[in-house]
Amino acid sequence: MTPDGRIPLRTKILYGSGSLAQGVKDTSFNVFLLFFYTQVAGLSGSLAGTAILIALVLDAVSDPLVGYWSDRLKSGWGRRHPFMYFSAIPMGVSFFFLFNPPQGDQTTLFSWMLMWAVLTRFAMTFYMVPSSALTAEMTQDYDERTSLSGFRVLLGWLGGLSFATMGYLVFFAPTEQFEDGQLNPAAYQDFGLLGASIIIIGILLCALGTHHLIPHLKKVSEGSADSLGLKQDLVNMFANPPFRILVGFILIASSAIGFDQAISLYMLTYFWGLSTDQLALLSLASLVGTIAAFISAPILSKKYDKRPVAVVTVAILALGYPGWITLRLLGVLPDNDDPAILIIMLINSTVVVYAAVTMTIVFASMVADTIDYNELMTGRRQEAMFTSAYTFSLKATSGIGGFVAGITLDLVKFPTGVDASQVGAENLFSLGMTVAGTIVTFWLLAMLILRNYTLSREEHHRILDSITERRANPEYT
Repeated sequence: MTPDGRIPLRTKILYGSGSLAQGVKDTSFNVFLLFFYTQVAGLSGSLAGTAILIALVLDAVSDPLVGYWSDRLKSGWGRRHPFMYFSAIPMGVSFFFLFNPPQGDQTTLFSWMLMWAVLTRFAMTFYMVPSSALTAEMTQDYDERTSLSGFRVLLGWLGGLSFATMGYLVFFAPTEQFEDGQLNPAAYQDFGLLGASIIIIGILLCALGTHHLIPHLKKVSEGSADSLGLKQDLVNMFANPPFRILVGFILIASSAIGFDQAISLYMLTYFWGLSTDQLALLSLASLVGTIAAFISAPILSKKYDKRPVAVVTVAILALGYPGWITLRLLGVLPDNDDPAILIIMLINSTVVVYAAVTMTIVFASMVADTIDYNELMTGRRQEAMFTSAYTFSLKATSGIGGFVAGITLDLVKFPTGVDASQVGAENLFSLGMTVAGTIVTFWLLAMLILRNYTLSREEHHRILDSITERRANPEYT
């Protein structure tokens, strides 16, 4: 870190490298997990969705506990790094077993999915909560935080999309036995092994790459009252109006994205009729949107402030993909065998991912700003507690979204273990209507919450000035 709060490029990249693990886990949970357990392993959509939701509910307990523990940890490696180092191998091992279930009945599959999904999420908490807290600790600069968040989001999306692309082109490529390679059970063994390896390497790179910052990071004694317990920490956190608004928004927004991603393989494979090669092209288009968002998000937030940028991205997400689905249901778009469908989906992936990544970058930076607001109001720093609520909200991506997607599949009576030619028009129409309506509903709710957020750049500067004056007072602790 430099005296003016700037962070060297190398440190930003290494800090962001841990998001490779998050990207692999999120992509696998959000895109492949529901499809694998329902279409390949044979678990019902409702049971698979329930397993995903239960894992999220348990996260509601583990996230604040890990945040509380991390904020108070006293060790030679600081408050954050012991958790990060510890999480790597358990998370990789849990991820591998999640995609390698035994053969069995519904109870066996449900129990296996639930156990390893919970363990994967729990291990992820030990990495994600403390590492996310570093964003607020590494710099207090309003715009530098956006840049720092940008590297985490960029590498997370790049990791996830690259992993998905390799899945489509290598693991799920068509074979003589499986014309649709996504239905090949054996492919998921190597898929799980590669994912586990990336997870372990990514987390260790982040921990090792930021290890040198430990002496410069805040200690427990700085602005923290150890006598206050978990209950009071939670009260302080949710008494923070800007943070409360952000958590509500992110919870709904992540659920919308999670539903979209969990149902995406069904929509792209059956509703739009795309092959695995074409799905790989969509991943590449998403990479373009990701890189564009990484470049432009800091520029846009600096020029227009963070909240207006977030509002525009939400509008794009609410109108983009549901609009294409509606046009298809109205018979305006060509049939699936027309090359124009692929072009439409490529454009959609680029624009929607651009909006989603921009929104994620901006909101990660906004959460860091609310931590400064909390210090002004309470005199205490609770980085990990705040980021625990933030990371839990992000995990709703695969929790609430996956649960709703699983219920949706059962409601529309979608067939299992079949290729696109065996799905009837009635099933596809019901699927399209339900997906479009659900996505729009989620985003409208998110917009209603976001309109109440008021923490601007000017207000944040005022907060930092007040904190600086307070710290200059000898009586400040």
